[in-house]
Amino acid sequence: MNIPPLTPVPLAPLDQPGVSGAAGTGPVPARRSRVSRFGLAAGIVALVAIAGAGLATVLGGSNGASSPEAAVRRLADAAAGEDILAAAQLLPPSEVGSAADLYDLVIKVLQKNDQLGPAGKPLAGVDINVDDLELETTRYGDRVAKVALRDGSFGVKVTAADVDPRIRETQEAFGGPVTDSQRSITVREILDRLESVSDAAAEAGLGEGRISGLYLMTIEQGGRWYVSYHYTVLEYLREALGAELPEFGPRVQGEGQPSPDAWLRKGIAAIDGLDENAIADRLEDLAGQPSGPSSIGDVTSGAINPPEVQAFADYLPLFTHLAAAMNEAFAQFGDGAGSRLDAPDLGFLHDAADRVRGLDISIKASAEPKVTMLSGDRALVSLRQASLDLRIQGEVEGEVVDVTLSAEVYDGRCSRWRLRTLDGRGRPQTGRGDRCTDVFAGTDFPGFFYAAVKTDGAWYVSPVETVVQYARFALEAELAR
Repeated sequence: MNIPPLTPVPLAPLDQPGVSGAAGTGPVPARRSRVSRFGLAAGIVALVAIAGAGLATVLGGSNGASSPEAAVRRLADAAAGEDILAAAQLLPPSEVGSAADLYDLVIKVLQKNDQLGPAGKPLAGVDINVDDLELETTRYGDRVAKVALRDGSFGVKVTAADVDPRIRETQEAFGGPVTDSQRSITVREILDRLESVSDAAAEAGLGEGRISGLYLMTIEQGGRWYVSYHYTVLEYLREALGAELPEFGPRVQGEGQPSPDAWLRKGIAAIDGLDENAIADRLEDLAGQPSGPSSIGDVTSGAINPPEVQAFADYLPLFTHLAAAMNEAFAQFGDGAGSRLDAPDLGFLHDAADRVRGLDISIKASAEPKVTMLSGDRALVSLRQASLDLRIQGEVEGEVVDVTLSAEVYDGRCSRWRLRTLDGRGRPQTGRGDRCTDVFAGTDFPGFFYAAVKTDGAWYVSPVETVVQYARFALEAELAR
């Protein structure tokens, strides 16, 4: 079935009123100083933004704009033109991967399940208006900028006769008839309402933070600017909590590898040959480390695609602030017994290391990765063959331990295992299994995988692209079913 192409939306002129700050180490104040305060509304706005994140992941894009304000204006133009793909091009590649490629698949699945009509136009009959936007830009360094909406209006007009027939039938079955309607609201009306919420929150003593207005956060990637839902959600949360503005310092640096499967090979090599002393040494190292991560590298070990973790690296102090705020709330409203978000005490690992040294442990592991290239900078890494042999013998607190595990992955999608242990009376007992998965039947699913992407000439694990590719196989399997 052919899906009609969506008509591109012409770009609006970018000489509208607004201010662009120069790049630097701190924020460049916008000329207008009026601040809209609405502490309690932060949660509502954040929830809306999080919901938008799910839509963004379905649509995705990688084109961007020449400046922060241009990115927001182009997004507004795309919304006004009901052009889903054009809007997708204003979302950061690091947040949506190649998800734009899923658009046709989503349309076909909806049509197959009789949830969308033959025309394949989910926004038919819906006319969105975004008019007279007045924007102000505040830059934070050279890669992050806040674009505030100061004036303008939004409107939605529904022409019932033009709404997709399947969507109209679904709405009428569950929510009543679809009728002609038209609604609009101005940016100033939104700000006034949020101001009232802020006043009510302040009178009730709720929260220390104040949100500065209605805005979108934009980021620079590859010389282009994008509207970021990660930064937008985190910035609203930061303002609502009254936390300090991040420094937005250097970009995250990873430890890229020369090939897509190098991370898998590196992981297998780290496991192969482990014995009781090597495991105990690692436990001792963990026990001696400070509680909680001091940088995003502590969490990702440099394996994750750096742009995908940049937002969380920038806002890492926010999470410490959030934990402190929750602990304060627990102290005020709770009973104070166990109601805290403290970093775990890892001292118990010293005792665990001593117990491990008293055992006889051997581990042998091997793997033959399979690399499926999707493009010059994207690949899927799965297991063609892999094996693991584990043996543990000895005593722990007077109890005899004797465990033998053999596990194997074969043909990419199949696995078999055999486990031998002792029961409560010290007698041997054995379990085994052998099965293959057809979870994505009818597709070229290579077996369970992770996606790797190439950034600045090196390969990294990409959680975003991994999710996108599993979604692709799920959609293809649905079409084949």
